[in-house]
Amino acid sequence: MTKITLLAVASLLPLAFPAVAQEWPRFTVHHKIKFREGTEKDRAALKKIAAVRDLVEGDFKVAHDDLNNDGKKEIIILNPNDSHIYSGQGTTVIEIRPSGTAILLQEIVPEADLALTKEKVGKYRALASVDDKGVIGVGGEHDEPFVGKQMVFPMKP
Repeated sequence: MTKITLLAVASLLPLAFPAVAQEWPRFTVHHKIKFREGTEKDRAALKKIAAVRDLVEGDFKVAHDDLNNDGKKEIIILNPNDSHIYSGQGTTVIEIRPSGTAILLQEIVPEADLALTKEKVGKYRALASVDDKGVIGVGGEHDEPFVGKQMVFPMKP
């Protein structure tokens, strides 16, 4: 993960884990997120949402998962050409409200596959960067603020 990417994620950490002296929580994988290629039908529906219109211009992948156990699936968009989020493969998570408006929950540039955690931060499960065996990655010396900590990204509505 690049330092630029971490700056975006670092701003979310105080919201999720307010006490600096508090130990980083331990997360476990609920399941890996299963992305599929975005279709023209997906593109037409998503283009109606101003917050993600640009993300579905080119190739994209999409997944639907219930992140807050409310029985409704939120949308996770994986865009391999996403210039909206610095460089590389961007992932955007949105929640569609009954009014048809979208709320941005998270934007990250993962280095690996993504999974949802069993644990919640606030009312949402967190995203986690996982290896091909489904194990949550741990940040190395260049992964501030994740050095020695699990690569977990809480939702920020």
